[in-house]
Amino acid sequence: MKIKMVVNNSSTFLGQSFCSKIIPTWFPVDLVYYTSNVQNMVQAEKFALNGDWLKAAEIWNTQTKSKKSMIAAKASFNIALACEMKGKFDTAIEWLVSSSSMMEKNNKEHPLNCQDYISALMQRKKEIVKLRQQIRN
Repeated sequence: MKIKMVVNNSSTFLGQSFCSKIIPTWFPVDLVYYTSNVQNMVQAEKFALNGDWLKAAEIWNTQTKSKKSMIAAKASFNIALACEMKGKFDTAIEWLVSSSSMMEKNNKEHPLNCQDYISALMQRKKEIVKLRQQIRN
């Protein structure tokens, strides 16, 4: 009876260890984006919530030219999310860098949000490279 338990426990451990090396980890993440009462931003949010990232990005892109730096920065940040959803990580990072520099200097939180998001995207890029290598091998 003890031998059967040892074999079962060992098999489970070895199976989990092997799987963690060949199968990517899947975990949910919260999507963070900026909202606004500006009509175009509201409309873009509706498209995004329905998964239509291209239409949302088109609207947000018009808002990146806003004279209000807060709206332009928020729209740029949101475009980064749309780019991520389409697998365009480098483009998303470019939008985040742009967004970080647009926000008013007295807003300390926004650059931190951008930097956190850039770090998350860089990590995802590394994971994708690793996954592609595993699939090839």
